[in-house]
Amino acid sequence: MDDGAFPATRMTRSVARAQEVEYSWQLVRYIDGNLTYATELQGDLNATRESIYGKLDDIEVEVDTARAELDYQEQSLIDLVDFVFDESFGYMRCGWIGAAYKSVVEDSICGDIVDNLSACSSSIVAGAAMIYLSIMASLSFFQRVELESALPVTADVAPSSVAMAEQPYAKNDGVERSYY
Repeated sequence: MDDGAFPATRMTRSVARAQEVEYSWQLVRYIDGNLTYATELQGDLNATRESIYGKLDDIEVEVDTARAELDYQEQSLIDLVDFVFDESFGYMRCGWIGAAYKSVVEDSICGDIVDNLSACSSSIVAGAAMIYLSIMASLSFFQRVELESALPVTADVAPSSVAMAEQPYAKNDGVERSYY
């Protein structure tokens, strides 16, 4: 300290020091307030974090419950599909299909058509037989007409040669042969 200084100078220095102390004290209080506020914010952040962790735990429980419920529903649907394929045919009768088959196939086709065909089957067989006989008769008639027109009509032809001429592909050696 300077003893030889004027009292005003000492006072000015004292005031300056007092202002520095006051300013430092204000800074300390400001820092203390900020630290208190930061501590409160830290407490709020911790509370928020704990709240979020609690909510996440609740969500995890809900998801696990929903997963278990979905697994149960999935198994129920699989069981339902298996039941429908395995057991439903005993409960769901398709009688209308059988009735339609009976009326269309058995009654209409088997009943009406078979009755009509059996009624006309004798005439169909008789007609087929008539056609067959007429074809055979006409073939043998036309063959005989062609052979008779090819023979010479003379009195000096011997009966054996006429018989041989009637048979096609016969050797003309005087021996009678039958090819039919």
